Amino acid sequence: MNRFGIVALLFSFASVFLSSCSRTEEPSGPQTILTIQVDTDYGLSGDDWVYATDNSGAVLDVKPYADGQTVTLTSVSRPDKINVTFFYAPGDPSERPFFSTWAAIDRGTTLHFETEKTETLQESDATLKISNYPWPITQWMGISNGHGVVASTSSSQSGVLKVDFSFYDAPSDLLLYGYRGEVPVYNWANSVNAGDVVARDFESDFVPFPHTFQLNFEGSNKAEVTGVNSKKTRITLLSTWLWNLSTHPVIGYLDGFDSYELLVMNLNTNGATVYKKNGTIDPSFKIPAFTFSLTNRSVQDFAFNFSEPYTYHQITWAVPAGTEGAWWRLNVPSGQRVGGLVIPAEIAAKYSHLNVDKLQYSYMQFYQFVSGRSYPEGMPGMAVTDAETALEYYVYTPKN
Repeated sequence: MNRFGIVALLFSFASVFLSSCSRTEEPSGPQTILTIQVDTDYGLSGDDWVYATDNSGAVLDVKPYADGQTVTLTSVSRPDKINVTFFYAPGDPSERPFFSTWAAIDRGTTLHFETEKTETLQESDATLKISNYPWPITQWMGISNGHGVVASTSSSQSGVLKVDFSFYDAPSDLLLYGYRGEVPVYNWANSVNAGDVVARDFESDFVPFPHTFQLNFEGSNKAEVTGVNSKKTRITLLSTWLWNLSTHPVIGYLDGFDSYELLVMNLNTNGATVYKKNGTIDPSFKIPAFTFSLTNRSVQDFAFNFSEPYTYHQITWAVPAGTEGAWWRLNVPSGQRVGGLVIPAEIAAKYSHLNVDKLQYSYMQFYQFVSGRSYPEGMPGMAVTDAETALEYYVYTPKN
């Protein structure tokens, strides 16, 4: 054999060897496609199930889950992306069962249903008396401290607004806020203790917010501004939902907080837009004038047109209330389609009245994450990136 033949033979052996080394052996038998870990005191009630399907609607696995359990879904078929559906049937027969589907979830995802940590605070009662409050009394005085304030009674006599309220974490600094005409004003009541009577003059003690801007978007506008301090306590600085203001109210915020949260809702002829931004407040944000149309209302072949970029859309279907009533909410990332919604045999056997074909379109929402989060971080049990101070997003709800 000449040297060229030897070289060719060596190349042949090398190719076979490298090919065998690079070949990945597929695991045999069912493999885990989803794991759910539920804390012992999470607080589930009713009948809870989870199941996975591929994009054609074929059921890969289905299992019930409850507090304190770790449940794994397995399948011989292992698509890169799966559709995960949570099913909940309440113990009260007057309430409707609920399906929640999240499409295009990575195979092998782990979800942790973690018990929310809460702190126990002592409840205290106090009274607020504000003289020269505008008459007639048609709205509440805003009171906040970041730990919860509940007004129990409100009355007015001789031009004095009297509010009995409960609050937590005494002694506490309470922010009092309201509107003088269309101008947002505020006053601090510091170190308020149980049983205190806080007396203020609405004309002389309340001063305008140092930073204000007007919501000039077409339609009707509402807003809430929250301040977050160094202890991560969220204190409502202003909420226009408490007052009968113009459709283009002036809102404001105070200095002295580590970060802020701005929530704006705009109602227009095309529907509703919610804008949320955490971090700094930038009055230059926009409310897009979106357009929307449905081209097919069928559950299995749903189609629409929407003018704005978005991260994912959420469709809600419902069966009218009654013995066969049910809800189904489907979350789908932009650019993806779901091939079919199905009810596994295990669930259908227990709830024979459930029927996908009876679902009727209810409404639709589009979520556009500008920063700080991505799909599917809103999914139950999904780990969320620690970027709350950079969170900015829109939620569009077209009018039906």
